[in-house]
Amino acid sequence: MKNIFAIRKLKKYFPPRLANHLKLKEVDLAGLDKKILVKQKDEIINQLAVLEKDEFGLIQTLAEQEARIANRQSELKALEEIMMKARSEMLNLENSLVRNNEHISFNRQRIAELIENSGVLESRISQAKAKLIQDEEKLRKVRDEYASLKQDMEGKQIVLSQKEEEINKLGLCIKGSLEIISKSKS
Repeated sequence: MKNIFAIRKLKKYFPPRLANHLKLKEVDLAGLDKKILVKQKDEIINQLAVLEKDEFGLIQTLAEQEARIANRQSELKALEEIMMKARSEMLNLENSLVRNNEHISFNRQRIAELIENSGVLESRISQAKAKLIQDEEKLRKVRDEYASLKQDMEGKQIVLSQKEEEINKLGLCIKGSLEIISKSKS
């Protein structure tokens, strides 16, 4: 292309026949330049088609990679949620463990107190048993005394009944004697 412009500038310095010849050469050169340019254009179009094909492949690859990345991100989010749940459960378990340890410690203290108190309670129980034995002995004595008093009262009741009968008989005899005396006085 640069050659054509250079020839045009030089054309005015040559005679007409040579100028025609130069003109024909210029047309030939322009045709050659055009062929070169068409060939370059075709090569560029071919390169562009290859590049477009490569670009399409890269776009597809990019879309696939983006889809994989999106899947990975969703997997990562799911894993993060699982990890958060696991951490939460772990914290809950740790809290439960602390509470259980506190309960165990409290229960151990209570057991120690109960064991300590069991000695006192065993002492009280043995004292209560001894007192119970004494009270049972007293109760047995009271029952024996009650039985003896009851038996004595029953005996005295019989004697009293007999005495009442004798008194009633004497009362009847006295009444009969008084009637006889009163009749004899009259």
